[in-house]
Amino acid sequence: MEGIHPYGYETALDLIYSWLTDLVSGVELSNMFPDIGLFYSIHPGKTPIYQKNILKKIRSLR
Repeated sequence: MEGIHPYGYETALDLIYSWLTDLVSGVELSNMFPDIGLFYSIHPGKTPIYQKNILKKIRSLR
């Protein structure tokens, strides 16, 4: 898991978000949780620093 997601909580966020979107339509989900878009937009795996670190890791493995 560390190779894919260095932070374990990112995996949990991904799973929870995918379960929610599989079970509930986007409109219903936004009605139930109005801030879900904001919450998921600050997902650590989507930040430039995280992506930059992944690129560094990949380059170092070459």
